Amino acid sequence: MKKELIISTVYSQLEKTICLATSCYSTTGIRSTIVCQMFEVEDRVVENEYCSAFNVIYSFDRGLARSRMLGLLSTSADLVWLADDDIEVVPNGVIEAFNELESSNDDFITTKYAINERQERKNYAKSEFFHSSVSIMKVSSIEIIVNRNKVINKGVAFDTRFGLGAFFKSGEENIFLADILDKGGRGRFVPIVTSIHRDITSGGDFSSELANITKGAIFRRVFGFYGIPLLVAFYFKRLLKKEVKLASFFSALMFSFKGFFKLK
Repeated sequence: MKKELIISTVYSQLEKTICLATSCYSTTGIRSTIVCQMFEVEDRVVENEYCSAFNVIYSFDRGLARSRMLGLLSTSADLVWLADDDIEVVPNGVIEAFNELESSNDDFITTKYAINERQERKNYAKSEFFHSSVSIMKVSSIEIIVNRNKVINKGVAFDTRFGLGAFFKSGEENIFLADILDKGGRGRFVPIVTSIHRDITSGGDFSSELANITKGAIFRRVFGFYGIPLLVAFYFKRLLKKEVKLASFFSALMFSFKGFFKLK
């Protein structure tokens, strides 16, 4: 099966992204489709680029979900990894993870990433397991490798109301996986480190009004009205883990309910 990375970026980060794609190809033999959104640049005429290591698809659209969907539709690969433009590839892990998906009947697998050469980002499970609508809520986009043909045949697409560049600033990857499961698909976690992401991610942000509104909207989109008790339990768990301060707990929860009922 043909394998590729789909890397979403913007014009100011394109040179760095090309270096990432070139490095990945030289160490793994796996090509990349780079989707470069051009909203930072006015009146620039560009043509898509094609070479042995990568393709560059230029887009004047805006939003991470739209970029990833364009990448899925533009590539001819069977298996694709939803990579970010600021990661470092772990070559042996990437090859092993792609082989895991290729040899399975899964629609997607999720892997692990690290913050440096010694420390993994999350407290991951020690062994593999099949995903549920609850477990996919903990997944980050750079952990996801999908069987593109199966996903497209199921009619699954990214919800463009979510993700960077949209009103709801995150959650597009979780909703994407939830929709695959809802369509009868199957996903599995495999304990393989595929990348290093040294920067701090925003997924654990509970400090802003919009971040909490977004979390409420994600729970509504994935679970419907069954998401209300799950959302309350989620915030109480964050409180117990001291990720949300007691002084801001109730306001954070209320903003999440605002987002829950804002989504139609």
